[in-house]
Amino acid sequence: MLVPYWQTGRFFTEPNIEIQNWLGELDRRWLDRLAPTVSRLNPSLRLSMEFAYLSCYPLVPFGLAVLYMAGLRSVASVYWFVILASTYICYAVTLFVPALPPRSVAGEQVILAMPNKGRVLNHWILNRGSIQAISFPSAHVASTFAASLVLLRFVPVAGVIFLAVSVWIAVAAVVDRYHYALDVLLGVAMALAVFLAWLTQLIPSSLFATPAMALTTTL
Repeated sequence: MLVPYWQTGRFFTEPNIEIQNWLGELDRRWLDRLAPTVSRLNPSLRLSMEFAYLSCYPLVPFGLAVLYMAGLRSVASVYWFVILASTYICYAVTLFVPALPPRSVAGEQVILAMPNKGRVLNHWILNRGSIQAISFPSAHVASTFAASLVLLRFVPVAGVIFLAVSVWIAVAAVVDRYHYALDVLLGVAMALAVFLAWLTQLIPSSLFATPAMALTTTL
């Protein structure tokens, strides 16, 4: 999942100021009224947001483990297809929306993010592993929502838990200024669109057959 993300970053040389300002203006229009409320949130709640955003990395493989433990190994190909299709489309669109994340833009602290250990850790990871630009739509949000939707279909109890975490990841992405509100909303929409396309059989099942199965069929 991360290799295409880093490859996309090779095309990012500088932000498009018009696009970046437009995204920032949308946030100011939508979120300014929330700033006083968020600034008064309990520090523990704010810390949970940081760790929620951090949880994106293990959430996807953990979802696969849930399928295996539920005896649904055969669903793994569907799980990966929905996640990777959602994520890769986000990366492809990112090429046309070059912008810095709001945490890196002066004057874009629409909602105050109080420093804590979780935030320090997230910034440490992003400073070393990020392409230093937003993924638009948010691949963080798209991948976790995609995983949650597949689990809702096959392991509903786990799906509800994963969906709750995914919602908190989306909230944290905006509140703690890792993403603009619009690219978070579009990340959710992307995951939902791919999932519904699979659910309604608009996507041929041959596209997510495992390589071993495809090779066996060919031979």
